[in-house]
Amino acid sequence: MERLRRALAGRRPRFEWFAVLPLVLAAVRALANEWIPVGENAVMSLRARDVLTAHHPWLGTASSTSLTSGTTVSHPGPLVFDLFALPVRLLGDGAGLIVGALLLSAAAVLVAGAAARRLGGERLVVLTTLAFIALQWTMGPELMLDPWNPHLVLMPFLAFVVCVTAVAVGHGAQLVPAVIFGSFVVQTHVSYVLLVPVLGISAAAMCWWTTRRAEAQRRSWAMAAGVWLLLWAQPLWQQFFGPGPGNLSLLLRSGGDGEQRVGAGIAVRLVASVVAVPRWWLRPSFDATIRDMPIIAADGGRLPSPNWLIGAAPAILALAVMCALLVGLAWLTVRGGHRRPVVAIVVALVGLLLAVATVAIVPAAGYGIAPHQLRWLWPLSLWWMVAAAWAALVLLPGVVHRVRDTRWAAPVVALAAVAMCVPAYPVPVGVARAPGSMRSVRSIARQIDSARIPEAVFDPSGMWIGEPYGVPVIAALLRHGQPIRVAPDAAAQYGADRVAGPQVQWRLSLRHGAAALVCADSDRLALDTPWSTQQLANYRAIQAEVVAIVTARADADSSLASALATSSLALVELMATGEIGSLLATAGVELAPADAEVLDRFEALRSELGIDTVAVFVRPLSGDYGQGCD
Repeated sequence: MERLRRALAGRRPRFEWFAVLPLVLAAVRALANEWIPVGENAVMSLRARDVLTAHHPWLGTASSTSLTSGTTVSHPGPLVFDLFALPVRLLGDGAGLIVGALLLSAAAVLVAGAAARRLGGERLVVLTTLAFIALQWTMGPELMLDPWNPHLVLMPFLAFVVCVTAVAVGHGAQLVPAVIFGSFVVQTHVSYVLLVPVLGISAAAMCWWTTRRAEAQRRSWAMAAGVWLLLWAQPLWQQFFGPGPGNLSLLLRSGGDGEQRVGAGIAVRLVASVVAVPRWWLRPSFDATIRDMPIIAADGGRLPSPNWLIGAAPAILALAVMCALLVGLAWLTVRGGHRRPVVAIVVALVGLLLAVATVAIVPAAGYGIAPHQLRWLWPLSLWWMVAAAWAALVLLPGVVHRVRDTRWAAPVVALAAVAMCVPAYPVPVGVARAPGSMRSVRSIARQIDSARIPEAVFDPSGMWIGEPYGVPVIAALLRHGQPIRVAPDAAAQYGADRVAGPQVQWRLSLRHGAAALVCADSDRLALDTPWSTQQLANYRAIQAEVVAIVTARADADSSLASALATSSLALVELMATGEIGSLLATAGVELAPADAEVLDRFEALRSELGIDTVAVFVRPLSGDYGQGCD
C-alpha cells in the first residue's frame, strides 16, 4: 500500500498545470460558442490549409512594415501555419485554430515550468506559473487563445524568456526549447527581431563560457543547431532560391537608414507606461495603456504627444526606481551567495533595455505606433516582477519555509487566480474589435457555401481597413475550389500563385451600408443585415421612387443630365454614398415639395444602414457599381 501511495504521489500533476486550466476553459468556451475566424484570423486557417499543397506558404503573414517600407514584406517564417495545419484539416477552421492555439500555449506553460524547476526549484515554478495565469487574466478568455499573431506569441515569448534564463546559468538542455520558442516568435511577428536574438545569443554565450568543457553540453549545442536549421529552412530557402526578392533581405532593408524613427524619448515613455508605472500589466492595460499613436503629421513635422502618454520625467523616474530595485536585490542576492536570481534579474534588465531600443527604431511614418507592435512589453513586465520576487524569497528563507509548511497556500492562490480568468472579458483590440461580426461572417459563409462564380479578382476598395469579412469570404470560396485571385500587392498574404492574370474579367467585392443594397438580390452573392425583409422592401421601394424622380428631371434638365453623364458613379451608387443631394444642388435642380420629401425619407433610411449591413458582389471589371442595377 505504501508503495502504491508513493507511486501515485510521484505521478501527481506538477504545479504548472494550474496555468493550463484557464486555457482549457477558454477553449471550451470558444468551441461551445462555435467560434470562427474573422478578419486576419481567417488568414491563419486559409494558409494552414495550404501547407504541403501547391500553394504551400514559405513565409509568414504580410507585415504592417509594408505600409512604411515602400514594398510588401512578410513576417519571417511560416511556423504558425505549420502549427495550425493538422488541427485545421482535422477539425475545421474554427475548432482547428482554437485547438492549435491551446496546444501551443499549453506547451509554453509546461516547458516554462520545467525550465523554471531546473533553474530555481519549486518556488520559481510557482512564481512562473502565476505569471502565466496573470498574463491570461490580463488578456481574458476571449484573447488568450486568439490566433492573431501579436497575441498568439505572448505565452511562447514568456516561455522563451524562462528558457534563456535557464540557459544563461548553464542548463544547456534548455537550448532546444529556447530555439523552438524563439524561432516561432520571431517568424510569427517581426517586432521580436531584436529582442529574441540578442537575449538568446547572450544567454547562449554565458552558457558556453561556463560549461564549454562538458560533453553533454556539446550535444545540446549540436541538437540546438540542428533544430534551428530545420525551423529556419523554409524562410532561408525562400531567401536564396524562392521566386521574387528574398523576404529576409527586404526586412533588413526596411529597417535601414534614411527613415524617421520613433526615437528614444517616446520609446522610454511607452516602455515605462507598461513595465514601470501602475497599472503595469494589470487589467485594463491591454486595451488602454498604449493606443494608436501617429508620430508624423501630414506636413512632415512631428505631432505632439497625446494626453494618454506618460510624461518624460515621470517615465524616467519610474524606470529608475524599478531598475534601482532590481539592482539592489541583485546586490543583496550576490552577497548572500545566490547567483541564479541575479541572472534572472540581468535577463529582465537586458530585456527592458532591448525593449526601449526596439520601440526607438520603429518607423515614425505611416500610422506610427500601433499597440500590436509592442505586446511583448506585457511578458517583460511580468518577468521582471518574477525575478524580483524570486530574489526577495531567496533573501527571506523564513517566509519560504512557512509557506512550504502550509502546502495548501500556493495551490489556493493559483486556483483563485484561475477562477479570475473564467468570466468573460472581451477586450476590443485587434481582430476582437468587431466581436459581433462573427455572426455576420457565419451568415455570409453559409450563403456562399454552394456558390459557383467565374474567375474573379478580390477588390477590397469597398470596405474599411481592418474589416472582418473579406478574408473569410475568400477563404470560404477557396475552400470550395472557387477561382478567386488577388492583386499583386496581396501576393505575400495569399500566395504568389493566386495573383490575378490579364485573363480575369470579374471582381469579387464587399460593400457595406447603403452600398450593399445598390443591386437587386439576384445580382448579389450574399447579404447580411439586421433589417427585416419588410424594411428592405420599403427601402427598395423608396430607392426606386428616387431613381424615377431624378431620371424624369434629367430628361427635362440638360444640366442635370450632363452632371449624371459625367459622374464617375452610377445613379444608385450616388444615392448610396449620399452624393445625390449635392449633385442636384450643383446642377441647380429644385425638387417639388413632394419629391423633396421622398428624397428626405430615402436619406433618413440610408443613414440608418451601418457597417453591420454587408453584401458580397461578383461584378465585371469594366464599368461602375450600380450600372445595370434596379
